[in-house]
Amino acid sequence: MLALIAFIYKRYIYYYIIPKNNYKITNILLNNNYLILNLVATNPSKFINFKAGQFAFFSLANNLRDEHPFSIFSQNDLNIKVGI
Repeated sequence: MLALIAFIYKRYIYYYIIPKNNYKITNILLNNNYLILNLVATNPSKFINFKAGQFAFFSLANNLRDEHPFSIFSQNDLNIKVGI
């Protein structure tokens, strides 16, 4: 029963109650074995502060339900660097 509730929450309810923050990719860098994306917040009022080593779930605008966790490398003002 708990698994069913968790599935319904994650699949349907979660996407309506979480804060949505949009970021725009400004730079892509291939560094050794890492792909580093530089992202800029499109809405500064919804910006979330991150620390290096934390992770966040990201998805593309055309597929909001297919999200993946990525490591945060660094943050400067409204810019964050994400490592893949």
